[in-house]
Amino acid sequence: MNERIICSKNLKNGLKVDFCEHGNRYFGDYHQVKVTVRCRIDLTTELVSPRVSVDDLEKARKFFGASIEYRKLLRQMGVAGADVEKVQSELIENFAKNALQYMESNDFAARFVARQLANRKERSRVLVNLHD
Repeated sequence: MNERIICSKNLKNGLKVDFCEHGNRYFGDYHQVKVTVRCRIDLTTELVSPRVSVDDLEKARKFFGASIEYRKLLRQMGVAGADVEKVQSELIENFAKNALQYMESNDFAARFVARQLANRKERSRVLVNLHD
């Protein structure tokens, strides 16, 4: 997948959010505008908190490596070629207005890591139950 970074935003909590474009033209002059929101979270001891224990951090490193990435796909279909950049900007502005405040909170990274670990644990439990 060939992604081009449209813009980046540095958050108050030290995280950086990248907005990457990778849409395509699918019929005539109609485009699918796709913007992926990416935010890399390094799995460092700074994450240890009431939400993420030292053991949780070790599990996260085992499953995900040195970092984990928040990803969100923003998409709009049927965009005329002349409006692609405008729609990209609108998608980014709407996301920024609705989600960046949450992502800027000091405990966002720990909450995200805890949620990903819980999701992984739930998937593992479902797979074990399927094989029982």
